Amino acid sequence: MPRCCTRPSAVTVYYDAGCGFCVWSVALLLRLDRARRVSPATIQDHLDRDLASVPAERVMESFHARAAGAAPVSAGAALTVVLSTIGLSRPIGLMSATMPGVTDRMYFWVADRRGRWAKLIHESCKQRARDYVTARTGS
Repeated sequence: MPRCCTRPSAVTVYYDAGCGFCVWSVALLLRLDRARRVSPATIQDHLDRDLASVPAERVMESFHARAAGAAPVSAGAALTVVLSTIGLSRPIGLMSATMPGVTDRMYFWVADRRGRWAKLIHESCKQRARDYVTARTGS
């Protein structure tokens, strides 16, 4: 089976803990992950270990994902890995794997406006997202 079509057994998603929209987005992905294949981790806590291969000038510009035994990937590629891992979103992840350039452009279109998106999310929703992600980190 081609690599793009295999579902990773486990994926760690690295996000910016200081970005309310980022935390809210990761919480949404985790809520979709009923099989608990995705584990959250902050970029800030993994700079020198899991994310050491990501260029320093690029590490905070996107979120990252690492499938078990694989190197970390970033931005659209990370989104493809995470979506391909989660049951309900797997078809979207597989489709995004066939269009990496489009997926990356869409990812950065959203990411470059994350400050605007964050303003649309009520603080109580962002706090619930932080609590949910923190609870999933400890499990």
